[in-house]
Amino acid sequence: MGAGHYASTHFIDADGRPSLLFWIRGISDPGTWVGALSVPYVVSHDGSRTALTPHPTVAAARSTSTGGEPATALDVEWSPHGTGTLRPVGPDGVSRADLALADGVLTISVPGADPVVVEHHEPTLRVIADAQVPEIVADGGLVGLQLTDVAGGLIPYADDPSHLAWWHLS
Repeated sequence: MGAGHYASTHFIDADGRPSLLFWIRGISDPGTWVGALSVPYVVSHDGSRTALTPHPTVAAARSTSTGGEPATALDVEWSPHGTGTLRPVGPDGVSRADLALADGVLTISVPGADPVVVEHHEPTLRVIADAQVPEIVADGGLVGLQLTDVAGGLIPYADDPSHLAWWHLS
């Protein structure tokens, strides 16, 4: 796992799937809250490798269309085909984070924090943003960081828009 996710709680969902929730540390709104809970993840095994994928209830909370409007709760699927950049951008046009993939290495940068680097070789990267907390689901681990200034919502932009799909979450 990458930065942020720790203190996992295991449960079996209604369909009998082993699942986890995490506490995400290192994020806060001083004087209001500290830390957050992750979205739920389903645990699976692919040969000798353990994999975590967002629970199907996350995709079930997608709206039918984004309409291109910013939102504070997003589910993003990005398929950069080996290299590319993804940026969640505020309504002011300023990037709130940079996700850059090159040669199987994903570098995640947010203002005020050191960049986080994880491996990612799968064709699709999933990013789930809930207010200030994006969870990046790379095959090299989960990363949860804090974004700043998301009051007006976010719109994801990729250097190749044909490799990007995104939904508002309800």
